[in-house]
Amino acid sequence: MYKRIFLLTCFITSFSVYSAENDFDKMCGYFKELDNTLVINKLNQTQREAFINQRVIKNLKVNSPARQTWEVVIYAVPEERYDMVQSTAVELLKTSWRCDAMMKYISTVGK
Repeated sequence: MYKRIFLLTCFITSFSVYSAENDFDKMCGYFKELDNTLVINKLNQTQREAFINQRVIKNLKVNSPARQTWEVVIYAVPEERYDMVQSTAVELLKTSWRCDAMMKYISTVGK
């Protein structure tokens, strides 16, 4: 798992040209929105993925490290996704980072 995190971090860092701080927080906000939506609607995994993807594509630039991280981790083993995002965010932001809503739902998004 740590090899994947390292490779992901290297990949993201090599394409990053600006601070990712707000983008990781924005992505966390999308999972908070998902949490609120799930209270009202029953969404399956594919619908959850579409919910997050729509927001990521609409609101985060193509070269955003958070967007690039999302585009990679969605294909990872579901149980490892949050750790990969968190580790990448911590590495790029050079500070602690946590998203409870993402931790709760990321393994139930996608296939």
